[in-house]
Amino acid sequence: MHKIYTFTPAGYFGANTYVIECGSEYAVVDPAVGYREVLKSLPECEGKIKYILLTHAHFDHILKIDEWVGASTEVYIGERDREALADPYRNCYLGFFGTNEGYFGKVLGVKNADEIPLGNSVIRVIECPGHTPGGVGYVIGSDLIIGDTLFAEGGYGRCDLPGGDMHALADTLGILFSFTEDYTLYPGHGAITTLKETKKYF
Repeated sequence: MHKIYTFTPAGYFGANTYVIECGSEYAVVDPAVGYREVLKSLPECEGKIKYILLTHAHFDHILKIDEWVGASTEVYIGERDREALADPYRNCYLGFFGTNEGYFGKVLGVKNADEIPLGNSVIRVIECPGHTPGGVGYVIGSDLIIGDTLFAEGGYGRCDLPGGDMHALADTLGILFSFTEDYTLYPGHGAITTLKETKKYF
């Protein structure tokens, strides 16, 4: 069994941060909220963060990554977004703020169907290109953390930023909507929803 906790920073760029608990191990997805801030609500995860999982390389999903990185924590992102983390143009720090920021530490690339063990379960990777070339979702049980690929009430990730591709996104949505299982969707922004509910808007 696992649990997913949601944390959302204040402000216009507030991307959802998710903490997955499985057994005595934890993973954080898209650390836009600081580690110490999360510990106020979830003190039991201190020292037990096994992974930092990134759905894509945009700045608003990595804002507080440096607070989470520790000697024993591995950082994962879709292989085609891996180099974008340290590229201010592709991670959009340059376009939005005119700064040369990014994440410059060690990062491992993942691809479709890769499995990441956590506690007594596994997190499965789904490639979701479109919003960015290397966007990915993370599946654990019947939960799908989907990043900016798909939002509640029919929203989906914009494709006018560096590397965006509307045709690739359409293909990704077609694959997601072909799933027979009604996943609970944890999007990069906004409310948690379900795949079945979201399909109604397309």
